[in-house]
Amino acid sequence: MPPSAKKKKWLGKLLGFGLLGFLLLALVGIFVVREWLNHYLGSEAFRTLLAGRIGQAAHAECTLDPLTWSAGGVYTPSVTLKPAGGQSWKSIEADGVQATVDLSTARSGVWSIPSINLDSVHMLTQPGSSVTEQKPLPTDSEAEKNSMPGWLQRFLPQRTEISEVKVQEFEIKPAQGSGVALSGLKVTAKPAGDEGTWLLRSSDGTLTLPGLTTPFRLNSASATVNAGSLTLNDAVSRWLGDSEVTGRGELPFNGSKPWNFSGHLSGLDLKEVLSGEWNTRLSGMLEGEYEAVSAPPGDVRLKGKLSLKNGVVQRLAVLDRVADFTHTERFRRVVLDEAKWDIDRIHDTTNITNLVLQSNGLIRVEGAMVIKGRNIQGDFLVGVSPQTLRWMPGAQAHVFTQAHPSGAPGFVWTRVKMAGNLDTGLHEDLSNRLLAAMGRALIDEPLDVALKGVDLLGKAGIDVVGKTGNTVIEGGKGLIEGAGDAASKGVDVIKGFVPFLK
Repeated sequence: MPPSAKKKKWLGKLLGFGLLGFLLLALVGIFVVREWLNHYLGSEAFRTLLAGRIGQAAHAECTLDPLTWSAGGVYTPSVTLKPAGGQSWKSIEADGVQATVDLSTARSGVWSIPSINLDSVHMLTQPGSSVTEQKPLPTDSEAEKNSMPGWLQRFLPQRTEISEVKVQEFEIKPAQGSGVALSGLKVTAKPAGDEGTWLLRSSDGTLTLPGLTTPFRLNSASATVNAGSLTLNDAVSRWLGDSEVTGRGELPFNGSKPWNFSGHLSGLDLKEVLSGEWNTRLSGMLEGEYEAVSAPPGDVRLKGKLSLKNGVVQRLAVLDRVADFTHTERFRRVVLDEAKWDIDRIHDTTNITNLVLQSNGLIRVEGAMVIKGRNIQGDFLVGVSPQTLRWMPGAQAHVFTQAHPSGAPGFVWTRVKMAGNLDTGLHEDLSNRLLAAMGRALIDEPLDVALKGVDLLGKAGIDVVGKTGNTVIEGGKGLIEGAGDAASKGVDVIKGFVPFLK
């Protein structure tokens, strides 16, 4: 074999051994780096780095329990966040955190985490007055310098991508006093288009608002959350009884800003909000639009436009008297064809305005009232059909004389004042004015009409003036049926049980 051929053969073998050695060195290097990485991922240094990264994202001080790595990812029993300042939350604690990690993307500089599952997340909020000034946190480079060997930095991804987070039980509650509270929610979170923004979908759980003793039972909800606030896009829940409430609104994490929710209420049975005898006097199903806004200190202002479907009013003393006066039994049980009003409630005061109650062909009520605690005051325009007054001498001439601002047809009108207590009873000025009008009719109208009025007064007078009413009425009949000074003496008789008649 020529020397040149031997030389080429020797160079080929040398090159082959060199290439093999290089490959072996590369494999050893990869093995060493991988072992170092595996060791580092389970070390205190990496846990410090990871806590720093999480803290930077949440602008908080993060504490991680020891990490346990497996083929499927990493697990830690608990993660705790304490705000570095500027946030209205006091602490966040997550238990049972399991994350799957896809290391195949590490070479492209990305930690790929397909899913994070948490057993529970508990968040405590604090009022705006407790929010402290924001404190600076260490930067990423400082955290890495203090927790990781420099030669390993180029092998670790600098960016994290999370595809989905699931929480089996999510809870928000105020650290002190009253506030918005959520509990028992199942939540799924996915990153939205903007960095740091997440789209949340939840089911089950309850929502409690300050000022309302009964919580909402959430069926489903979708929301968007970022560092500044949680925006409720839509929610469906059950409330009192089987009523349904939809909602949308915003809950800022800065406690100095008000939260607000609005939506629709339907199917709320009045028996769920009334107590005692009022459950037998009023019935129907409430529905309408509402708006709830936080009102300091720790209260809620509730506004809405409500209506009552299938409304019925019965067993009210004033309606029973009007039924007696008019000989119209429909007044004893009034079926409402229209019932609507606006409400503005804060603390224990409820203002009801633009009230309209109507039973076609019978009665229409318009006006406003204020309920403070259990006390009530109201001012109303009451209209009745003229034919219902034919049995009430003097009613149309002396009582139902009020002009209606809009000239609503089909009714004659009077203004009625009402006051009292929802527990002990309400008082109105209509009954006495009707009695007074009948008394005047004894003088102003023909004798047969006056006698009819006295008979009617006798029927109603027992309820209004007590047991002495019969004696007075019988005396009145005798005076009217007598001759001579019957008219003047009749006035004195009426004054005997209508003291305010002048």
